[in-house]
Amino acid sequence: MATILPITREIEAACRELYRAVGLFLDARKTLPPLGRYESEVEAVNLFTMAIRHIEGVVALAREDLVLLPPALAAARAAFETSVKAAWMINVDDPFEREIRWLAHLKGEERFLERTSRYLADLGLESETLPSLHDKIRSFRVAVVGALPPGVAELPRSPSFEDMLKAVGGDELYVIYMKLSQYVHAEHAATWLYRSRGLGTEKRLGEFIKADDWYLPLRVCWLSLGQPGRVLLERTGASRAAFLDPDHQSRVVNAIEQVGAGWPGLRVH
Repeated sequence: MATILPITREIEAACRELYRAVGLFLDARKTLPPLGRYESEVEAVNLFTMAIRHIEGVVALAREDLVLLPPALAAARAAFETSVKAAWMINVDDPFEREIRWLAHLKGEERFLERTSRYLADLGLESETLPSLHDKIRSFRVAVVGALPPGVAELPRSPSFEDMLKAVGGDELYVIYMKLSQYVHAEHAATWLYRSRGLGTEKRLGEFIKADDWYLPLRVCWLSLGQPGRVLLERTGASRAAFLDPDHQSRVVNAIEQVGAGWPGLRVH
């Protein structure tokens, strides 16, 4: 299929710097000490691996065709939510506090399996594997809870993303998450990409994606990688010196800012 909106020099430069930052993070991750004593550390690394794949997906979409902005925005939101959750899970000194955060995260899968099984049962589609997996996860969680020191209480569930973001010092960034969510949930605010000028008789239909619209997913990818990555490396005992080199951070941010030089939307820092 022919490319509709080819990548610009500015976006390619931003993608290149972002991709290099991913590589530096992965190099720093190799310095991790052996993990396994605490489930929270292992799961935080797993979550961050998924966030990295979302970021790589945004870069791949930009290089394929700039009209693929909607899936890039969805992937950027996923990267942001995933990396912040990983950082929240271990961004506390007490290892048992980390473990109860992980336990709340694990309990989320229990609820998912229970709801799925119940939904299928209501449709007359009984599942043999889902209840068994639910019971196995629940038994494991209960055993871990039983091994916690006295006075360490479970969380009923993971906090909202807004509260996780506040816990890692990103309060002002929640408005960006709200913006990205419009594209994931198919809200009216998202379809301005295909509508211009106004509503009713004023509107003009077409495809109005511009190169500088890519500022948002690319900047959010860096927000997903930079500070949350620093937290992950620091809390798990890895070396973060190379990943957080100030010169390279400046190159990433400056390259992305060049993409959004004329973008009138929300600025994120």
